[in-house]
Amino acid sequence: MILKGGPNITKSEAETTEFVRARTTIPVPKVYGVVQDGDSTFIFFEYIEGTPLNHLFDEPDPAFVDSICQQLSQMLDELHALAAPPGTAIGSLDGNTFALSPRQDNTALREIGLPTTSAALIDYLHSRYLTCENPTEQAWREVEAHLDISAPLVFIHGDIHEANILIVTGQDGCSRIVGLLDWEMAGYYPEWMEYPAVERRADACTMATALMKTVCGRATGFSDDTVDYEWIADMRGALSSFEF
Repeated sequence: MILKGGPNITKSEAETTEFVRARTTIPVPKVYGVVQDGDSTFIFFEYIEGTPLNHLFDEPDPAFVDSICQQLSQMLDELHALAAPPGTAIGSLDGNTFALSPRQDNTALREIGLPTTSAALIDYLHSRYLTCENPTEQAWREVEAHLDISAPLVFIHGDIHEANILIVTGQDGCSRIVGLLDWEMAGYYPEWMEYPAVERRADACTMATALMKTVCGRATGFSDDTVDYEWIADMRGALSSFEF
C-alpha cells in the first residue's frame, strides 16, 4: 500500500483514479480509502510492482521505445474516448475548474470561469499569453494554428511523463506498462491540453522526446523534427501565467 497525503492533496485525485479505473482498462492503482485530518488529505493507494520509466535507461533500445510509446498511445486513445457530458465545464470531476496546476484548493474559484468549449478556452489562453514575457502575435498564431477550435471535451491525464509510467519487463524480454499514476491534474479538456506537461520535459532524454511525439504527434502530422513542437512552449507559457 502507498500513502499519499498532506495539506495540498485533494480527495479529487482519489475520485478521479477510481473514475478511470471503472471506465477504462488503463492500469491505475486501486483506492483503498481517503482520510481527512484537518487541512490535510491522505489517500491510501494500491502498491503496483513496477519501475518508473525514468529509472530504466538513459538511452533505451529503439524497439523498447517503440513498444512503450505504442502502449501509451493505445491507453490515451481509450482515455480520450471518454467524452464530457453535455454542458460540462472544463476542469476536474469535482468542479475545481481548470485545475491543471496540481494540488490546488478544491474550493478555489478560477478566474477562467466555467467555459464549456475549446473556442472559449483558446480565447482565454490568448489573453493569458499576452501577459507573458515578450509575447508576439506571430508566435500565438503558430500556437493557434495547431489547436482545434472545435475539439470536444474529453478526459485527459494532464501530467504524462516518465515518472508517472510504471514498467515491468517479463522473462520473455517484453516490457509493458503496468501503471499510469498521479491523476491529480486530470479532467475534461480538449485533447490538446495533454501537450504542455509532456513537452516541458521533452529534452530530458530520448524517452522523454519520444513520449512528447507520441502524445502531441497528431498536431504536427507525427513529425520527427522536434522543431515542429516548439510552439507548445508558448502554449505552456500561457498556462504558467495563471494566477489563482
